[in-house]
Amino acid sequence: MKNLSYIDSVNGLLLCMCVMINKASCKIKRMICYKLHAVRLKKGKRVSEFSNLRDASVSDVQLLVNLEHMQENNFVNRNSVKEHTDAILNNPDMIYLIAESSTNDVLGYAILFHEDMRRIEFRRVVIIEKGKGLGTVFIRAILDHIFERYDAQKIWLDVYEENKRAQHLYRKVGFEISGETREQISPEFGKLIVMELHRDYYQERQG
Repeated sequence: MKNLSYIDSVNGLLLCMCVMINKASCKIKRMICYKLHAVRLKKGKRVSEFSNLRDASVSDVQLLVNLEHMQENNFVNRNSVKEHTDAILNNPDMIYLIAESSTNDVLGYAILFHEDMRRIEFRRVVIIEKGKGLGTVFIRAILDHIFERYDAQKIWLDVYEENKRAQHLYRKVGFEISGETREQISPEFGKLIVMELHRDYYQERQG
C-alpha cells in the first residue's frame, strides 16, 4: 500500500509538472534567445532554419559591414565598423538584432531606434538569402519581440519608393503608408515613403 501511495504521489507530481511546463511553453516561445519562428530556406543542397533571435555584439560588427556593402543591398544605408561599434556599446536606444539558424549561422540582422516611450523606428533589415521567405519570418519575430519587450505603441520606418520588394514585405506584416513622404534625397531611388504599424493592429492581425 505504501508503494502504491508513493507511486500515486510521484504520478501526481509529474502531472503537475507537465501542466506547468505546458503553460510556460507559450511564454518561452516568445522570449529572446529562444525559438520564435522556423522556416526552411533551400539553396541548392543547403537547408537553413531560422530558429533564434538575439542581441548583436561587437563581434558581429564586421559581418554587418560586409553585408551592407554587398551589391544586392544597395538600398541599405552603410555604416563603418566604428559607427556600429559605438552604437552597440554606447547608445542604449539603439537595438541591434541578429537572426540565426539552428546551427548558429547568421541569416540577417536588423537595427531599430527607441525614439521615446511610444515610438520605435525600424531603421534597417538585411537578409542574406533573399526570396526564400526568411524576410517575412524574421520581421514578424522582430515585431513580436519589440512589442513584448517595449511599451511602444507604434513602429515606423521609411523606405525608398523604388524599393518595391521591401514595401511589399512591410505591407505583408501589417505596415501601412502613413500618408507622409519626405523630399527626394536620392536621384536613383527617389523619395522616402513613411510606413507605420500600430501595436493593436498588429496583435489583432496575429489573432
